[in-house]
Amino acid sequence: MLNQDHCRPAKLIVCILGRGAAQSIVERLFEENILLTETLVIRNQNALVAEEAWQEMDMLKVVVEPQYADHVFELIYSLSAIELEEGHYMYQHNVPWVTHFELPKLPKEGVSIKAIESGKVSVEGMTLEQLQTLRIRSKV
Repeated sequence: MLNQDHCRPAKLIVCILGRGAAQSIVERLFEENILLTETLVIRNQNALVAEEAWQEMDMLKVVVEPQYADHVFELIYSLSAIELEEGHYMYQHNVPWVTHFELPKLPKEGVSIKAIESGKVSVEGMTLEQLQTLRIRSKV
């Protein structure tokens, strides 16, 4: 069962665009407002249309904190010029719970396994249990 103490509410924004458009939009979004981005290639198809008429499209999915959702939605809308293309659309809805995920803060030069094994290096952002797990895995 999900421990809701470690979760927070969020909004999911989904945008269906022409092939190749999603990545340039992701690169122009403000990272501090975004919890997660995902781009997929999908087929826009109609059951009555022959396979030759299928069109590959990008699906951009962005998860944001609720207070930034309208701003990010408007930004994606303007960057994508979605109103100019037939068959392109976007929507947003609530995501009940999103877990917080953060990588430990490690120095840019990295930490050697030997330093972690010896216990001489304490890594900021990692608990003793996580360090012990690293030590065990490094011996395998």
